[in-house]
Amino acid sequence: MSNAIYIPSPSIAATTVYDAGNNIYAKQNFGYLDFYFDTELAFRLRYDSGEEFEKGNGLWTTYSFKQDAISGAGVGPVEVISATEVNIIVNGIRRMNIDKTANQISFATRSHIPGNILSQHEDTPIADYKWRTLFSVFDAALWQYTVALQLDEAGKGTFLVPWRFRDNVAEIP
Repeated sequence: MSNAIYIPSPSIAATTVYDAGNNIYAKQNFGYLDFYFDTELAFRLRYDSGEEFEKGNGLWTTYSFKQDAISGAGVGPVEVISATEVNIIVNGIRRMNIDKTANQISFATRSHIPGNILSQHEDTPIADYKWRTLFSVFDAALWQYTVALQLDEAGKGTFLVPWRFRDNVAEIP
């Protein structure tokens, strides 16, 4: 007779649709969060605490970063503007813009100070949480959701992982 306790696997593979007509959605799976405009991958946010930092963790994208103060009232956390543009909302205010046509992700400032990221285990891919919007990835090493990017009310994006620009989507792991 075994004393082992069976803990079922969480249901990790999930798709969250933000606009069905324009096919804008996020996909979560073990270790990553993908954001799509139809069939085009805008970014892949990868995090695994068991993996060495240089190997695969990062915000992988072919979009450039543009430092820009995004503002105005919005409804979110993801506000679809068109088939090619969305805003990320923090506490009712637009703070990040993802523009497929311009190939840019814009927000006020970028930081890589992991200690400043909220320790919250949110299973929603992009979620409102008080005065922040959280981007979560399932960390297979810890067997829990981890915030890999948070956007605050001032439009500052704080990353647990580095920004990893690539020339084409085929280079994104």
